[in-house]
Amino acid sequence: MLKEVRLAPNTGRHDLLAKSKTARSLLLSEGIVKLTVVLRGREISHPERGVRLLRILTEQLKGIGKVESPQLRGRLLSVIVSLRKRKKDEEGGARVPAYPRSPAPTLHGAAQAAPTRDS
Repeated sequence: MLKEVRLAPNTGRHDLLAKSKTARSLLLSEGIVKLTVVLRGREISHPERGVRLLRILTEQLKGIGKVESPQLRGRLLSVIVSLRKRKKDEEGGARVPAYPRSPAPTLHGAAQAAPTRDS
C-alpha cells in the first residue's frame, strides 16, 4: 500500500529530520512511500526549493530505497521511493538485507547474571 509524506518548501531542518524518520519507517513497513512537496501561492515560481528538499530526503533513504519516478503535477512535486530488493546469499541461498540493521539496544547491567543464593 502506498503511503505519503507531505512537505512544504520552507520545512525546517528538525522537521525534515522527523519527516525522514517517518518516511524510513513507512518504507520499511509498507515497502513504498510517496514524498510530496506542496507548493502554495508564489512558491510555485521557485520549484527548486522543493526539489532540494526531495533530494535531501532521497539521499537519506538511499541505503534502503530507490527512487522510481519524480514528477511535477500542478502544484505538487512528488517522488515515489520503493524498498530495494533483498539480495540472496550465493552460498546457502539465505536472504541478506540490502540495508544495514542497527543492533538491538542493551540496558546497563542487563548482561550481568542475577546473584544466586547459596543455601
